[in-house]
Amino acid sequence: MSGFEIAGAALAVAGLLLSIRGAVDGYILLTDICEKDNGLRFAATQYYVEKVKLRVWAERFKVDDEANCLLPAQPRITRDAVWRIIAEINATHELAVDFIAKYRAEPAALPTAAAAAAAGPETFHRQSKWVAMVRDARARVPQNHRVSWAARDRAKFTELIARLGVLNSDLWDVVTPDDTDTVRIVTGVLSGLRDQLALATLQSSPTNSPASLLAFATQLKQMQGQSVSDLATKVVTIDATELHVQNGASNDTASRFRGTYTSKSPGSLPAPVWLEWKAISKDNDSLGEIEQRIRALGALLTTPNAAAFHRPTCLGLYDDAAYRERTGGSRRIGFVYQLEGNASALPVTLLDLLREAAKSRSRPPLGERFGLAYKLAEALSLFHAADWVHKSLRSDAVLFESGGGGAIATPLIARFQYSRPAADSSLESRPAEVPELDVYYHPDVVAQGWNKVREIYSLGMILLEIAHWRPVFEARFRTMAPKEVARSVLDDVEGKFGEDLAGLVGRKFVDVIKCCLTGDFGVASGASADESKALSDAFFQKVVKPLASLSA
Repeated sequence: MSGFEIAGAALAVAGLLLSIRGAVDGYILLTDICEKDNGLRFAATQYYVEKVKLRVWAERFKVDDEANCLLPAQPRITRDAVWRIIAEINATHELAVDFIAKYRAEPAALPTAAAAAAAGPETFHRQSKWVAMVRDARARVPQNHRVSWAARDRAKFTELIARLGVLNSDLWDVVTPDDTDTVRIVTGVLSGLRDQLALATLQSSPTNSPASLLAFATQLKQMQGQSVSDLATKVVTIDATELHVQNGASNDTASRFRGTYTSKSPGSLPAPVWLEWKAISKDNDSLGEIEQRIRALGALLTTPNAAAFHRPTCLGLYDDAAYRERTGGSRRIGFVYQLEGNASALPVTLLDLLREAAKSRSRPPLGERFGLAYKLAEALSLFHAADWVHKSLRSDAVLFESGGGGAIATPLIARFQYSRPAADSSLESRPAEVPELDVYYHPDVVAQGWNKVREIYSLGMILLEIAHWRPVFEARFRTMAPKEVARSVLDDVEGKFGEDLAGLVGRKFVDVIKCCLTGDFGVASGASADESKALSDAFFQKVVKPLASLSA
């Protein structure tokens, strides 16, 4: 006889919720011991992944909200399976009590605020002063009973963690995760892991689920922790013998160009490609440093791709020597992207589609716009979890392959910007002084630079365009300062225009837009480790999850 039959459905569900919360707490209790010994780094990292998976599962079923919990609505056989799995998880935690009592040490104390400020920003490459301070703090934590740990208990404890992982997988097998759950697991794991060795362990693990997306995202985050000079050496380059560029004699650096790429690999056939340029003036005193940063960006763009990131496949970097010769030393460096599917022309931009729709007074079906909005938010959550800030998120950076007739189901995000050195006078990473494009930028970007919260503002502008299916720019903005533009747009969304828009796309969509525009995520920037984790959680709950739930 099951627990549900003994106690009654309502009482059993209440007890199950308590058991699930106890299981989550048990994971938290075990975290410290996993972090104390570098020999257990693999187990500790895997353990952290399983903890996030359990937490996402609990969020999915609203375990902390008994009035709206989804478990009572599940079939009885499903609830009974969940009960049994949670019971096993809790029993496994109880087996760990002796290990915790024997080996638990005080957690490493992080640097004080004053010491951290003196060490500089919380960057995570190996030469970082901040990382060195944390490493030294961890080194001072004693490891009790090292001999018995190494000789006997390490293997037992590793086996215990593996058992928890199997049980957690069983819990997810009861209800198959959807795309939203997958993204939540990946962003939850990455936003909580800052240690480079832990990231390396996670990247090489064959047992993560969802394996491919988590591995790609982890690789990107690990690369973000490397120095620009190291990263620049890893870029894939394409030389002139492999690439034919249409209109290559033109000195245009703003437009995208078509071309044909034939790899030197044996048996390679010509493939259609398109290029996006980065230009550096010969008179720029930072030319060498900027080139290095472009190459570092190229290394990130040429990493293995995953569909959820919604970025085009970058084949490599092309340094246009003919352009350098024609201009007496200026540079034009192109990112070479693969033309997908049956596309025979350059991708079209979201901005192009919006302008055309304004002329024809048309809109795509509401369901397609909901899907586009979700996919862009999904992609941004993954980029930010990997500590990658796009720095130029605008409607002209959202592309669609023209081979599909302009369909908006599969967006691609391009026009990534490199990190700008202080002496660089180029327009990278800051507004282009073109009102139609500057409208997407948070008003504080010019004076204070980019961060994740300010980039979410740019997403809010794009979501507003998707909801209305018209360009957000208006002629009156030309004479307004950036802060005035931002205030005007928000006033419109919070006023009659927003009410009318809610009638078209629903209140939930409009609330998401307002959240992005106001930065209502409870953090200032999302730059520090704690803020990054908090922002990831809040962005999922307030943006990704609501957009995923929209239906026409």
